Amino acid sequence: MCKGMTLRIYYILLWMLLLAGTHSVLAQQQRGRIYAIAKPAKDKIQLRWGPDNEVAWQYLVKNGITIERITVARNGAVLPVPERNQLTSQPLKPWPASAWQPRVENDDYFAIGAQSLYGDDFSITNTKGKSSVVEMMNMSKQQELRFSFLLFVADQSFEVAKAAALGYEDGAVRPGERYLYRIYPSKALPIKIDTAIVYVGTDDKYELPQPLDLKATFGDKVVNLSWNRISHERIYNSYIVERSEDEGKTFNPINKLPFVMTAPERAQASPYMYRADSLKENSKRYTYRVRGIDAFGEKGPPSEIVSGMGKGKTSLQVQINRSQVINNQQVHLEWEVEPREKISEVTRFKLFRSNSVTGKYDVVKDNIAPGSLNYTDATPRPTNYYMVSAFTNDGQAVSSFPILVQLEDSIPPSAPLGLVGVVDTAGIVKLQWRANTEDDLVGYRVYRSLYKSSEYSQVTHTFLKGVDYQDTINIRSLDKNVYYKITALDTRYNESKFSTILELNKPDRVAPVPPVFTNIINGNGNVKLEWKRSSSNDVKEQVLYRKDGAGSWQTIKTFPVDSILYIDKNVQPSTQYQYRIIAIDGAGNKSIASKEITIRTSAETDHLPVSTLTATPDRAGKKIAVGWEYPSWNNIQKFYVYRSSAGEPLALYKSLPATSRGFHDEQVKMATSYQYRVKVIFKDGTETPFSKEVGVSF
Repeated sequence: MCKGMTLRIYYILLWMLLLAGTHSVLAQQQRGRIYAIAKPAKDKIQLRWGPDNEVAWQYLVKNGITIERITVARNGAVLPVPERNQLTSQPLKPWPASAWQPRVENDDYFAIGAQSLYGDDFSITNTKGKSSVVEMMNMSKQQELRFSFLLFVADQSFEVAKAAALGYEDGAVRPGERYLYRIYPSKALPIKIDTAIVYVGTDDKYELPQPLDLKATFGDKVVNLSWNRISHERIYNSYIVERSEDEGKTFNPINKLPFVMTAPERAQASPYMYRADSLKENSKRYTYRVRGIDAFGEKGPPSEIVSGMGKGKTSLQVQINRSQVINNQQVHLEWEVEPREKISEVTRFKLFRSNSVTGKYDVVKDNIAPGSLNYTDATPRPTNYYMVSAFTNDGQAVSSFPILVQLEDSIPPSAPLGLVGVVDTAGIVKLQWRANTEDDLVGYRVYRSLYKSSEYSQVTHTFLKGVDYQDTINIRSLDKNVYYKITALDTRYNESKFSTILELNKPDRVAPVPPVFTNIINGNGNVKLEWKRSSSNDVKEQVLYRKDGAGSWQTIKTFPVDSILYIDKNVQPSTQYQYRIIAIDGAGNKSIASKEITIRTSAETDHLPVSTLTATPDRAGKKIAVGWEYPSWNNIQKFYVYRSSAGEPLALYKSLPATSRGFHDEQVKMATSYQYRVKVIFKDGTETPFSKEVGVSF
């Protein structure tokens, strides 16, 4: 590594040592454990892990780790047999030193990571050859320091984590599935290292939170910042402090590298993070905000802002000592300067107003004459935090503490208008609406229900400041629609009436239930199929398939949704057929195939009786139409028709040719009952049994 690079790392590590301290771990530990976390997104899951001591780390660096993914659930249902998939075909180890070199020149985190893994002795010597910082702290802790610094930079950069075999990105994930990840050593080791286990799915994705409770105390060209650390200590490991010198229009970080809190003993650690910043001048307003960085190197959203100006060493003080609300329409303010004789040093006053004590303060009135110690705000808001600043003839600015003045306000905002939205095929719902125009508006709440007239649940954990929202729903549920409505809130948390309900159609990804065959009849040279239609209520059509023997499945016919019967006349004798049927819904989703049914058609030599004999009276024509069906492939010679009437015995009535399939019986009398039967006579002299008897009253 070049001398310039070594010097750069020297200053970086010195900065980190002064801010973060080191983590003490017993080098003699003979047992280890891997800790892991996961960060889900729509199309990937990121994994981060690390051993709990440097001895275990050295074994893992040398021997590598294995990552296994076990799919345990899909679309809300636990799989009967979990699906195992080893994600690492080879033991996962840190990049070789040569792969780090192209990145270390331009990336401080890669430089520290490479030095931690491959530096000769992790001792950094300045240009004059003085003792290194690490040597001064304790040369015996080199491995501990390597381990600590590598974990730190892996927390700041997910790319470094992957290069150091402390991170992995699984891109082969699917919505609706839940996974159990196992991270463990690739081979048996001299010490026991417990496996890390993470249970997660893409539906668990979350938004990073804002840092909370940012406060600022301004002094003489200095500001002391503090914010809550405990609330998000499981999410953020470091912070970036950003400053604006143009009233919050643009922000720039004041610390090049992330800021961490030295906390030797967790039990005694302060619940707050602290950071001081120097100010160029006291008469200028500075605005600050804080952003957290998680273990995957991602920056979260900025905190609420704080603003203020430095306070010079002057003994002059200004304070608002009286406020009066006039007719609930105006606010009259009075202030004073202490000591009173210092009023001669004041060149002007400036009055500020904000909606919150830590929010952005807008100028209400500038260039108030030093002799005027009062002002009436003719256009106050429902909630007002006022602050007055006195500017002295030596260029200093002294500000009062803010005071709260509220008008009476029990009137909620108007219901939001223009709520629209879309649902995509992944179940992502995007909502938008028009912004309310009330001055005291603080935000919106979003409510959701699966039923239009049912109770709606709030899906926003706090109020929204913007006029859009993204929600995630399960589109594989049986509910066809999802409903939303929103409300607006003012600074007094008066909540508006609900907006108009928005009804959104969910993309249909649920396949219908297949139909079920109920009967199959083989006879008369055809196959009669009967089935029960699908129980799904969105079926649009049904498709029947047939397979001849060992052939392939062919589409026979497409039916409307209410069809439950089909007679297949296009069959061959003595042939085996298989049938199955599917349902298709309006969205094009196809059901699985029904249970297959198999039948063999009759052979040409089968002497089957007539099974379709009918007799229909035609009283106007004074005749009875007798008809039947019979396959033509048999060697038929003729048909015998038998008739009985008025209690007489059955007797041969007609002999008809082989091509006949019926006749008109005109030898009938009114008020008489007739019974018919048919036999088939074949060319070889054999015959079928009688058909079933068919009767008719004429």
